[in-house]
Amino acid sequence: MFWHKQLKYITILYFMVFCYVSGQAQNIIPNHSNAIEINSAQNLLYSADWYRQQEIQWRNVIKESEDSPEAWFNLYKARRYSNYTGTTKDIPAMEQAVLDGIVDDMQKHVPNSFEFCYTKYLNGNNDPGLFPYLEKAYGLEPHNVELYDDMIAYYELTGNENKKKEFCRIWNNSNDIPADIMNYNYNVLMSLEQNAILITNGKYDTYPVLILQNVKNIRPDVMVLNIDLLLNQDYRERMFSKTGIVLASDNDINTDKSGFFKALVENNSGKTVYFGLTVSPEVISLFKDKLYPTGLVLKYSDQDFDNLSVLVKNWEDNFKKDYLKDMQPVNGMGVQLSVNYILPLMLIYKYYKELGNDKDMDEVLKIMERIAGNYGMEDVIDRYLAE
Repeated sequence: MFWHKQLKYITILYFMVFCYVSGQAQNIIPNHSNAIEINSAQNLLYSADWYRQQEIQWRNVIKESEDSPEAWFNLYKARRYSNYTGTTKDIPAMEQAVLDGIVDDMQKHVPNSFEFCYTKYLNGNNDPGLFPYLEKAYGLEPHNVELYDDMIAYYELTGNENKKKEFCRIWNNSNDIPADIMNYNYNVLMSLEQNAILITNGKYDTYPVLILQNVKNIRPDVMVLNIDLLLNQDYRERMFSKTGIVLASDNDINTDKSGFFKALVENNSGKTVYFGLTVSPEVISLFKDKLYPTGLVLKYSDQDFDNLSVLVKNWEDNFKKDYLKDMQPVNGMGVQLSVNYILPLMLIYKYYKELGNDKDMDEVLKIMERIAGNYGMEDVIDRYLAE
């Protein structure tokens, strides 16, 4: 079987692509000689050093203007994002104490601002008890798209389907999410079989999917489980009850993430579980030879199956592809997400090559080369083609 022979190689390829992208993002160090507004939508695009330098710049601004909500907000984000890596957004306890201190200072100097209210909620890491701060922030700036994902997340956590759908519509109608991100997540959904469970990782691989489901009624059969939201016990219990997932009481994601996900897939063999290609190697490495690409996802299976035919069918019949032919090399999450196409496209390319299908093979190669060129990954494609 083609896939069985390629399994070890493709597992290595996943880690190579993921680590390459993460490394590239964390090595981007633009000019930091001035205080620059920190965009939360790009919190993985720059290095920890860049964010620490921005922290210094914003502290200098605050020395001159302690009552500037914008300065405090940018200071907080610079410090928080300096802890993020390509594989985790976990905040160490000592760093959390620093962030808590910034929030305390904001409460002294800008207590009634949108920036303080929103930061107070963000600093609680999805603590539903802090929702009044998020609600006040929304009341102060209802058109600020930065908090829409947090509103959706809160209502997802608390099981308020009507309010979740309302904010999915609000964010969708704002036209804030680039089309390439929506197309990517559409193709994620098209990679899944009926009634699948999809494990996601962050903002742009979770909430666009929820928008597609709740606003456009695309694949509402899929159950989305976001790793960050799963840290909330009430949410876990409610979602697992809804899906029929069974875990022992000691399978706690907060204390043993590895054990939690191993138990989730191994103890629930009747469930079809997929991991987005955005999920970090920390989780993916647990399963190695039991994850099979079927598109922009990896399906967990403890038995070999002909995933290649599923992958090719999804690509040929279900995916939106035109946008990939025209994608421009802009620095943003759309380009970063598009790199995940390289893994499935390499398999599809080899499939067409073995069939002698030169036309489709050339089309796939051009798309791969465009994506790789947009992200400076030409050497990854060259190495694959050389083998």
